[in-house]
Amino acid sequence: MKNDQFAAIAATGIGGRSDLLHEPQPKPFPNRTTRLKKGGTPKRVTPKMSTAEELKAALQAEKERYAPYLRDLAPSVSEYQVVKPLNEFDYRLETEHDRKDFLSLFAGKGKWEKVTLPHYGAPVGNAVAYYRTVFTVEEKANKRYILSFGGVDYKTTVHINGHLAGTHEGFFSPFEVELTPYVRFGEENILLIRVENDFIYMGNKTQDGRVYEGDKLYAATGIGYDDPALGWHHCPPGMGIYANVTLSVREQIHLTDLFVRPMPEESKAEIWAEVDCATYESQEISFEIGVYGKNFTCEPLMFTYRPTTERTVGMGDSLTEASAKQNGTLGAEIPLLAKKGKNIFRIPVEMPDFTWWTPDAPCLYEAQVTLFSGKVPQSGMVQQFGMRTFRQDTESEKKGMFYLNGDPIRLRGANTMGFEQLDVMRGDMDQLVEDILLAKICHMNF
Repeated sequence: MKNDQFAAIAATGIGGRSDLLHEPQPKPFPNRTTRLKKGGTPKRVTPKMSTAEELKAALQAEKERYAPYLRDLAPSVSEYQVVKPLNEFDYRLETEHDRKDFLSLFAGKGKWEKVTLPHYGAPVGNAVAYYRTVFTVEEKANKRYILSFGGVDYKTTVHINGHLAGTHEGFFSPFEVELTPYVRFGEENILLIRVENDFIYMGNKTQDGRVYEGDKLYAATGIGYDDPALGWHHCPPGMGIYANVTLSVREQIHLTDLFVRPMPEESKAEIWAEVDCATYESQEISFEIGVYGKNFTCEPLMFTYRPTTERTVGMGDSLTEASAKQNGTLGAEIPLLAKKGKNIFRIPVEMPDFTWWTPDAPCLYEAQVTLFSGKVPQSGMVQQFGMRTFRQDTESEKKGMFYLNGDPIRLRGANTMGFEQLDVMRGDMDQLVEDILLAKICHMNF
């Protein structure tokens, strides 16, 4: 293809200067005989496949082998929020008229086409696109209205009813924009999303072969798109809203994120709960925690998190501990307070009899967290996690060995581009499972 950068690299090499290349020759090694240890048995070499039928049979066998780990055995949990998907939009590229009369875009004037999210692909380089939709909401007392984006490439500006509600730059991170001050109840709300793209720092080629360098931060990876020549390796990058957009109605204080840090060496895990509080007055909160087997059966762990001066983030300071002993508060419960804005709470979970996650038995847990203000539930979220460790040896004379759960592991993988991202964008999880199992059939683990 004319503008395929990878094809150009293959064709030109290093600009014809092959004389600069040196092909290293293997070092001669003496013949050595290695004897098996007593009881040692060489591993069976998998027969090589040569037909599509053999590959299909191997794939079916892997599906049956891993089917137990695709089950969902955890109980359902209430999110305590109303979520409305916004997937249907009117779409258009920016015109010179739009730049001069931005407000006309809210009225929906001019030519638009109907698109459904995810919507991603060309054009590449410097361009601006608009996504417009209309929605209605009912008024609910003392609630917050949050617009959530799974991912947008590249710069996003959100307008609601003619007001600027928020901006975001970057295409990997999910983000949220609050619409509460600008929402009209019982009538139409006009949502206009402006998506701006640019040439990347190292430059993009245009259709006529010129190279322009822009301000887009891009490191040779991104989201693939439907183009047989360029979309699979996403160089140059596309643009658009590549994940779902939802409008949710939430409480004044609610969970916005959960992260679980497995700590197998200490037989515990640590839940990091991010809480967003809209009030200037601090809110006293509590957490109800449940940890269940996601894809395997185990005894559930359930408790209410009540931190004490012996068990809270920041303790362990000898001066603080000595002061607590002196005034008699050591071991006393500490109220959890959420202040305005984002708050992060780290909740320890003792797991004395946990089950390891391994490549052959990928057992997953699910942490379920419910946030309370007083005795009233405000928000609920879940997060999956596996109990495993992964480290690199940096101390031995020959450094660099990797260890999974304490056992040495050699990483075997390949550079796959485009199709797994498209599986996720399309919501085709069955195809994603097949893609992963095909890699496992090829003895890849990385």
